[in-house]
Amino acid sequence: MKIEFVFKDDFYKCDVYRFSEEQLKGIDWKNSCVPLNRTDKSGECIHSFEFIAKDKEDFDFEIIKGLPKTINWEEDKDFDKKIGYLFNGLYSDYSYIWFNKSMASGGGERASSAEVVLTIILRNLLLEKCEKNPNESKLILEQFLTTQYRFLLFKRFILLCVDKFWKNYSVLFEKFLQVVPSALNESDLNVELHDVLLNHNTQFSIPLVERIKEKINNVPDYYVKKGEKDTAYWKYKWLSPLKNHPGFFLLYEESKRKADLKVNNSYTPDRETIKVLRVNHHSPLSKDKILEIPVSTIIKELNEFQEDSDRWRIREEGLPDKEGFADMLQSAVRENPKKFTDALDDFFKTDYFYLHRVLRGLRDVWNDGKDIDWENIFTFGLKYFNRDSDQILKEVQTAQGKDACQGRYIWLVDDFVDLIADGSRKDDHAFDPKYFDLASKIFDFIIPLLKGESSFAPQRDAMTYALNTTLGRVVMGYISFSLRVARSTGKKEAEWGKRKYERFFSKGIDPYILIGRYLPQFKYLDPEYTNQKIEFFEQLNEDNFQWQMFMEGYLTGSRIYNDLYRLMRGNYIKALDSKLFNDHVDNRLVEHISIGYLNL
Repeated sequence: MKIEFVFKDDFYKCDVYRFSEEQLKGIDWKNSCVPLNRTDKSGECIHSFEFIAKDKEDFDFEIIKGLPKTINWEEDKDFDKKIGYLFNGLYSDYSYIWFNKSMASGGGERASSAEVVLTIILRNLLLEKCEKNPNESKLILEQFLTTQYRFLLFKRFILLCVDKFWKNYSVLFEKFLQVVPSALNESDLNVELHDVLLNHNTQFSIPLVERIKEKINNVPDYYVKKGEKDTAYWKYKWLSPLKNHPGFFLLYEESKRKADLKVNNSYTPDRETIKVLRVNHHSPLSKDKILEIPVSTIIKELNEFQEDSDRWRIREEGLPDKEGFADMLQSAVRENPKKFTDALDDFFKTDYFYLHRVLRGLRDVWNDGKDIDWENIFTFGLKYFNRDSDQILKEVQTAQGKDACQGRYIWLVDDFVDLIADGSRKDDHAFDPKYFDLASKIFDFIIPLLKGESSFAPQRDAMTYALNTTLGRVVMGYISFSLRVARSTGKKEAEWGKRKYERFFSKGIDPYILIGRYLPQFKYLDPEYTNQKIEFFEQLNEDNFQWQMFMEGYLTGSRIYNDLYRLMRGNYIKALDSKLFNDHVDNRLVEHISIGYLNL
């Protein structure tokens, strides 16, 4: 089931959709990263209802009351929890992502979207009005505290104005803490709330001081469950801006001591949340040290290293972490690849993630225009992939967790096929033809590991999708490799399409996209097979997803070939009659037909 909403103010319209077992086939509800809306067909709307709800309690009640009684919803043990998520999800504005600076400092230098531009305009108008007409502005800000403005963006506006004009709006801060009792738990409000606490704590009334102490002592369960250090760290985070207030100083010192921090400075929030994605990682060993010690010692250090369990502590205190160690390892490989290719087998004994980064380092070396030991790399690849496929996939799942998406994304497969593709792309910088058989065998071992999807979210374009899946990258790598073999040997492999490429179609939608995208290359590798596939796709109905992806892949090609233009006539006509493609694909269709006609 899927529930969708249309809502305005306190009015809600709810539609309940049902999906067939076939549409849900293959989705792992426990671990899958594939959302329900990525099934290949629309669900059937089985029930609709409308209601009015003033708050979350009313909302939850009305949802439960309005859901169809023919379904036993209580069978889902997490039913109440999931219902609770619905209301919060509706009013999550994600402004901490698209307006990623603090409300005070966010400027127009990155104003590339309507939301950001409008936010900047509203902020500037509010600040100007607060300065010139405090009484009218107070009425506006009080409105932002009502249920009419539930999105946290408006609460950020309130805190900004309170901070800038404390004298006029200090009473609003007390109201804010009443209306948003979970304010300290809302990461969206982190910066603006920190500013108010830091800049105005000396003017807090005694009741306000006590209320803030109460909120700081109300530590979220997440931190409490992790133990005393994490509980103390959460308190330290909120006591930091208050440390100069006599009522908070001793509490701050106590929390810092219990948190066992490695730094002596107080906590300061990121003024730009995007920085969370740019954390500076640190390694326990320098690059020079890694290059100095033998590989056996490197393996020992990698296996014995354990990073701190608290990601916040790692970031705030600059502690070494696994990512930092891997970064340094990759950098060392780039500087002295031979040291590592000579001992690749040793990396069987270490973490999957570190081996992944060694291979990325070797790819860096090759793409820098330098040589690498292909024989050792291919020998290692054969040894690695010529194992039980279930064991390999188990290792992938253990190392990558949900990132693996049940085998749809496999780092080491990506690493090997990308390396082979890079080593095949340019004839003047390519691996020796004597390794063609080894490379081909690696693909033979990899293909059984692949698991793609039969469809994907309609808002994603086909080529972007294929470029970002392991199946798509393997298919593209295999095409590059096959072209390299054909150019080098001067021969076309007999029945290449039927014997080699057909293997991919049972794995997912990606090969349908990519045969379209690389149709001219297919014509070069196997003309007869290419003609047969064009005729095959022409016979499919326009609502067939495989045909749609073939056409979308084909239409992304920038060059139009006269022979293919004639062969694709039936597919062009079907695409013209279809109303299934987005504007970008339709525009490419018009360009294809127009340019092809002029070239005839």
